[in-house]
Amino acid sequence: MVLEVLVEQTNVSIGSNPTSVVVADFNGDGMKDLAVTNYTTNMVSIRLGDGLGNFSGSTTVSVGSSPRWVTSGDFNSDGKADLAVANYGSSSVSIRQGDGLGGFSGTTNVSVGNNPFSVATGDFNSDNKQDLAVANQG
Repeated sequence: MVLEVLVEQTNVSIGSNPTSVVVADFNGDGMKDLAVTNYTTNMVSIRLGDGLGNFSGSTTVSVGSSPRWVTSGDFNSDGKADLAVANYGSSSVSIRQGDGLGGFSGTTNVSVGNNPFSVATGDFNSDNKQDLAVANQG
Protein backbone atom coordinates (compact mmCIF):
# COMPACT_ATOMS: atom_id res chain seq x y z
CA MET A 1 0.00 0.00 0.00
CA VAL A 2 1.01 3.61 -0.44
CA LEU A 3 0.00 6.56 1.69
CA GLU A 4 -0.32 9.83 -0.19
CA VAL A 5 0.86 12.90 1.68
CA LEU A 6 -0.58 15.90 -0.10
CA VAL A 7 2.03 18.60 0.30
CA GLU A 8 3.00 18.38 -3.34
CA GLN A 9 2.03 14.71 -3.32
CA THR A 10 4.65 12.54 -1.76
CA ASN A 11 4.18 8.78 -1.80
CA VAL A 12 5.29 7.06 1.38
CA SER A 13 5.70 3.29 1.46
CA ILE A 14 3.93 1.68 4.41
CA GLY A 15 2.51 -1.74 5.33
CA SER A 16 -0.64 -3.44 4.10
CA ASN A 17 -4.22 -2.33 4.64
CA PRO A 18 -3.62 1.04 6.31
CA THR A 19 -6.57 2.22 8.40
CA SER A 20 -5.42 5.38 10.21
CA VAL A 21 -2.52 7.79 10.55
CA VAL A 22 -1.30 10.14 13.28
CA VAL A 23 1.23 12.94 12.93
CA ALA A 24 3.66 13.70 15.78
CA ASP A 25 7.35 14.33 16.40
CA PHE A 26 8.59 10.85 17.36
CA ASN A 27 12.33 11.53 17.20
CA GLY A 28 12.53 14.97 18.81
CA ASP A 29 13.90 16.82 15.78
CA GLY A 30 10.99 19.26 15.51
CA MET A 31 9.80 17.69 12.23
CA LYS A 32 6.45 15.95 11.69
CA ASP A 33 6.59 12.15 11.58
CA LEU A 34 3.93 9.57 10.71
CA ALA A 35 2.53 6.47 12.41
CA VAL A 36 0.17 4.35 10.29
CA THR A 37 -1.86 1.31 11.42
CA ASN A 38 -1.62 -1.78 9.21
CA TYR A 39 -4.79 -3.82 9.77
CA THR A 40 -3.75 -7.22 8.42
CA THR A 41 -0.19 -7.35 9.78
CA ASN A 42 -0.88 -6.17 13.36
CA MET A 43 1.79 -3.50 12.98
CA VAL A 44 2.16 0.28 13.03
CA SER A 45 4.56 1.75 10.45
CA ILE A 46 6.71 4.66 11.65
CA ARG A 47 8.09 7.04 9.05
CA LEU A 48 10.31 9.97 10.04
CA GLY A 49 9.81 13.31 8.30
CA ASP A 50 12.55 15.67 7.15
CA GLY A 51 10.41 18.82 7.22
CA LEU A 52 10.43 19.03 3.41
CA GLY A 53 7.60 16.56 2.81
CA ASN A 54 9.82 13.48 2.61
CA PHE A 55 9.65 10.51 4.96
CA SER A 56 12.28 7.85 5.61
CA GLY A 57 12.82 4.72 7.65
CA SER A 58 11.06 1.42 7.73
CA THR A 59 10.38 0.93 11.44
CA THR A 60 7.38 -1.20 12.35
CA VAL A 61 5.94 -1.61 15.82
CA SER A 62 3.90 -4.68 16.73
CA VAL A 63 0.53 -4.15 18.40
CA GLY A 64 -2.62 -6.19 19.05
CA SER A 65 -4.84 -7.93 16.54
CA SER A 66 -6.34 -5.92 13.66
CA PRO A 67 -5.30 -2.37 14.62
CA ARG A 68 -7.89 0.16 13.41
CA TRP A 69 -6.84 3.51 14.87
CA VAL A 70 -3.72 5.16 16.26
CA THR A 71 -3.27 8.30 18.33
CA SER A 72 -0.29 9.85 20.06
CA GLY A 73 0.24 11.42 23.47
CA ASP A 74 2.71 11.46 26.33
CA PHE A 75 1.21 8.68 28.43
CA ASN A 76 4.13 8.19 30.85
CA SER A 77 4.95 11.90 31.35
CA ASP A 78 8.53 11.65 30.07
CA GLY A 79 8.15 14.37 27.41
CA LYS A 80 8.30 11.88 24.51
CA ALA A 81 5.51 10.96 22.09
CA ASP A 82 3.93 7.56 22.78
CA LEU A 83 1.34 5.59 20.78
CA ALA A 84 -2.10 4.24 21.68
CA VAL A 85 -3.60 1.81 19.17
CA ALA A 86 -7.18 0.51 19.11
CA ASN A 87 -6.98 -3.22 18.29
CA TYR A 88 -10.29 -4.25 16.73
CA GLY A 89 -9.56 -7.98 16.79
CA SER A 90 -8.29 -8.26 20.37
CA SER A 91 -10.65 -5.80 22.13
CA SER A 92 -7.70 -3.88 23.54
CA VAL A 93 -5.68 -0.70 23.24
CA SER A 94 -1.91 -1.14 22.97
CA ILE A 95 0.24 1.54 24.58
CA ARG A 96 3.78 1.75 23.17
CA GLN A 97 6.29 4.09 24.82
CA GLY A 98 8.36 6.33 22.57
CA ASP A 99 12.10 6.60 23.17
CA GLY A 100 12.39 10.09 21.64
CA LEU A 101 14.54 8.71 18.81
CA GLY A 102 11.74 7.29 16.66
CA GLY A 103 11.59 3.88 18.36
CA PHE A 104 8.97 2.38 20.65
CA SER A 105 9.33 -0.16 23.44
CA GLY A 106 7.22 -2.02 25.94
CA THR A 107 3.63 -2.94 25.40
CA THR A 108 0.81 -2.33 27.80
CA ASN A 109 -2.46 -3.78 26.54
CA VAL A 110 -5.56 -2.30 28.12
CA SER A 111 -8.77 -4.31 27.80
CA VAL A 112 -11.68 -2.30 26.41
CA GLY A 113 -15.12 -3.11 25.00
CA ASN A 114 -15.77 -5.28 21.95
CA ASN A 115 -14.21 -4.30 18.63
CA PRO A 116 -12.60 -0.92 19.45
CA PHE A 117 -12.68 1.15 16.29
CA SER A 118 -11.04 4.41 17.34
CA VAL A 119 -9.17 5.98 20.24
CA ALA A 120 -8.58 9.60 21.22
CA THR A 121 -6.42 11.22 23.85
CA GLY A 122 -6.92 14.24 26.10
CA ASP A 123 -6.89 15.29 29.73
CA PHE A 124 -10.54 14.49 30.45
CA ASN A 125 -10.43 14.78 34.25
CA SER A 126 -8.11 17.83 34.59
CA ASP A 127 -5.30 15.96 36.40
CA ASN A 128 -2.64 17.03 33.85
CA LYS A 129 -2.28 13.43 32.62
CA GLN A 130 -3.25 12.02 29.23
CA ASP A 131 -6.43 9.92 29.25
CA LEU A 132 -7.96 7.76 26.52
CA ALA A 133 -11.45 7.61 25.05
CA VAL A 134 -12.29 4.51 23.01
CA ALA A 135 -15.19 3.99 20.62
CA ASN A 136 -16.23 0.34 20.42
CA GLN A 137 -18.05 -0.82 17.32
CA GLY A 138 -19.22 -4.05 19.01
